[in-house]
Amino acid sequence: MDTVAIFRLQLFKTSEVFIAQQAQNLHRYRPVYVGHKRFGEAPVGAEVVALDDASTAAQWRARLTRSPDALIERLGSTRPALIHAHFAIDAVYALPLARRLDVPLAVTLHGFDVTITDKALLTARSPAWLNYFLHRRALKRRADLFICVSDYIRQQALQQGFPEDRLVVQYLGTKLPTEGAADTPPVPIIAHVARLVEKKGTAFLLDACGRLKARGVPFRLVVIGDGPLRTALVQQAAALGIAEECEFAGPQPHAAVLDLLRRTSVLALPSVTAGSGDAEGLGMVLLEASSLGVAVVGTDNGGIPEAIVDGRTGFIVPQRDPAALADRLEAVVRSPELAAELGRHGREFVAQTFDVSRQNIKLEALWDKLL
Repeated sequence: MDTVAIFRLQLFKTSEVFIAQQAQNLHRYRPVYVGHKRFGEAPVGAEVVALDDASTAAQWRARLTRSPDALIERLGSTRPALIHAHFAIDAVYALPLARRLDVPLAVTLHGFDVTITDKALLTARSPAWLNYFLHRRALKRRADLFICVSDYIRQQALQQGFPEDRLVVQYLGTKLPTEGAADTPPVPIIAHVARLVEKKGTAFLLDACGRLKARGVPFRLVVIGDGPLRTALVQQAAALGIAEECEFAGPQPHAAVLDLLRRTSVLALPSVTAGSGDAEGLGMVLLEASSLGVAVVGTDNGGIPEAIVDGRTGFIVPQRDPAALADRLEAVVRSPELAAELGRHGREFVAQTFDVSRQNIKLEALWDKLL
């Protein structure tokens, strides 16, 4: 069985369970996770090569110069047949490693890595983002395959000069749970699972919830996630008079997220294009909710329309339109029958289009062609 190095600078972030879920459900390849630093718990039994135990000097050298020396040393006798990097920014670090090991490099383009502006890259004060700005042309020339998480991302990548003949669309999969939605509580739950940044549109969701309260619609909003906008969003909820209806639960383990979703009437992801250019690549949490039989409401931002069948698995509203968002949320929370119907169709849609086992068969076929 060939080994594939799953490369991410920041490994096992709670907001990126889809990376490990994809890797843990491979059929014909053995994953080894490679990166600079662990940000969460690795899957049980996973092989991990990271720089957590390296000297500070070695870590900074890798971060600033993209040197693969420390990673190669830690790989020891493990020699992957190929490297699969997640995010183009990370791929500029995987590229020197792939060249030293003389193996192919596949890259998944997720979203902000092909939509963010040059100004945002240069002002982020991040060595990784600066290195991406400096070395992305080399990445476009030398990487063997670019896998786009949606048709939207492919179009954005083409506009950014990625080579058309090495761009493919391959949806990330999600694991279909054996259990579906549970009984919902008397007060309907609206769930929002997102990093609290501009792109996720949380401010517009709060505005919509303020409108729901004014209409006398009973609801409870549970926000899972953290980010730089948290304080401002908590203050906004108080100003709108919905502080009692809103719970900012912070980051939660994936099991807790799934537990919440099972009891949820509707998941909302009202993403917008941020000032930095960042837009939604696909919206994996929409697929997770749908896989559990939960209705979803999202915006027409980025790849979201590829994750929702409007009127059948959920609803799509214009971005930055809290009135339209409130209308659709009200329709779902006031009608358990509608919520159940949307959820049932959503589960069928995910099973047909986004099942991780089926998607990984296609992914491995793409890898095979590189070897």
